[in-house]
Amino acid sequence: MESLIEEIRRQVIHDDRRYEDKARALLKAFEEHDPDGVLCALSGRGLHENGVAAGIWPDGEIGKQPDERA
Repeated sequence: MESLIEEIRRQVIHDDRRYEDKARALLKAFEEHDPDGVLCALSGRGLHENGVAAGIWPDGEIGKQPDERA
């Protein structure tokens, strides 16, 4: 969990998108009750992508449905 949190923190700090774009995406995700969208708005990546970058999940898992994962 610590490595995931650290990866998310790293992505939030180094995300160079315009603040206005991030704010719009964050507000939209919040209004839609979309927690992964909130994370994506803040870090530029969803939970699974951050987990792959943190070494929690293998890279080949991205894009697969939960029932397809080994």
